[in-house]
Amino acid sequence: MLKLRCWWQLPGLTACEELFPVGHGSHATPSEIAITQSAYPDHIKQAACEPRIASSGPIREAMDYPPGFPSRIGSDPLLASPTRAPA
Repeated sequence: MLKLRCWWQLPGLTACEELFPVGHGSHATPSEIAITQSAYPDHIKQAACEPRIASSGPIREAMDYPPGFPSRIGSDPLLASPTRAPA
């Protein structure tokens, strides 16, 4: 069994929890999107997200992903903005 560990979960990193206490998730997260938006502000797009916060699991194998999840996991990308990028 593998356990997922994302860069924002490393010891000592709390910016994502502080900026996005709800709806951060683990894929297509507001912090990932905010970093990209701050790097490319002229290319920011708007999109509808239904449900607002995506489902987050369980994912045990590759075949669990496509039927039950949108292109994000547990995240609310609408929270992102270029001014909220983690430092």
